[in-house]
Amino acid sequence: RVVAGGIQQSDFSGSPEPSLSVGTVVRLEGLAVDHHLNGLLARCEAYWREGAWRVLLESGESKVLQMHHLVVATAQELEYFDLMKQDVVPESDEELLTESVESDDGLNDSRQKQLTAKPPR
Repeated sequence: RVVAGGIQQSDFSGSPEPSLSVGTVVRLEGLAVDHHLNGLLARCEAYWREGAWRVLLESGESKVLQMHHLVVATAQELEYFDLMKQDVVPESDEELLTESVESDDGLNDSRQKQLTAKPPR
């Protein structure tokens, strides 16, 4: 089933996917050495060798990982990944900031405007 940008997503999201393709968004899991990467999302860049893919992490770093560590992202994870790539923060992470704005009559008054806050990286 096509989810976004022509990316194929299995109906069995959340389970290891034997037939990944370039552009597929995956979640990393089961890594022992690079355990700090578990749970992160990445995009498949290239089939590297039998049983392994080169993936691009959100940080911009590339890693070559065995397929059994790559789980096709769920629709919700895919949406989050696409938002993060656009530097858009989900509404729950936005901050309300007070900004001084000029009203129609030329007087300054303080109004709350909802501005998107970028997460620290």
